[in-house]
Amino acid sequence: MSAWARRTSPPGRVASSDGYRSEANRIRPRSMAWAYATKSSSRALVMCTGPVSWAIRAYQNSNRSADGSTVVSTTRLGNMVSASPRARGWILARIDLRTSVMTGADVRAAADEMTRVLRPHLDRDWSVPAGTLTWSCWTTAAHVAHDLLAYAGQVTGLAQDSYLPYDLRVSPTASPARVLDVVRACARLLAVAVEAAEPTERAWHWGPCDPAGFAAMGVAETVLHTHDIALGLGVPWQPPHGLSALVLRRLFPDAPPGDAPDVLLWMTGRGELPGRARRTSWVWRAAVE
Repeated sequence: MSAWARRTSPPGRVASSDGYRSEANRIRPRSMAWAYATKSSSRALVMCTGPVSWAIRAYQNSNRSADGSTVVSTTRLGNMVSASPRARGWILARIDLRTSVMTGADVRAAADEMTRVLRPHLDRDWSVPAGTLTWSCWTTAAHVAHDLLAYAGQVTGLAQDSYLPYDLRVSPTASPARVLDVVRACARLLAVAVEAAEPTERAWHWGPCDPAGFAAMGVAETVLHTHDIALGLGVPWQPPHGLSALVLRRLFPDAPPGDAPDVLLWMTGRGELPGRARRTSWVWRAAVE
């Protein structure tokens, strides 16, 4: 057991700001289970006294720093490199760490931030274009709700080859305040769906996507279009650093270094980065192998 550097951490907290690089994190995923993680920059070993899914959820819920970013991130959670029983009921699972795990709490946080930023400006003209988009600010907000609900349906319905054939129609007479209410409602539906899903489950988004991937897309849609709407309304605002960092790690693993909000806006054609041409096309990587 000498390979397992141990440090006790309170449930839901990390051992240090660079926990997976410097020391392992000790996590209590359930009242009767313990999980341990070794140091690694690209891969982790998790030992847990319960099912592998408990270790996965421990990583999802525990490896966060103070600004909300994930210290140890996981992807392909259902496709473990190895998972084998050990003595005394231990389970050893090797998990890929290349991208970040996002949760329902992140989806709620993004929607809450959207509401916080935009609700004080309900008296402005929401019929103007949202930033560089051709959509109006009102239509852009309704689009956010539409996508959040679509993602929730994929996660709960486990659609395997396309998006489920339903749509969200926001009443065209709804005020901006009511549209924001719809956004928050749909965000909560997605958050609940992600939290109820098993991390190993997959649903279609141009390939198999895990629940954390749908959470990441929900956060990205919310913060990016909040930026568009804020720009259209003349409200100075940048996406939160913690959420931006999580989105970049999960959806844009090839993102260049830099301040996370600036990099996220550049990756999606909304901003400039020194020494780099403005992007005119982009795609995120939500599907997992």
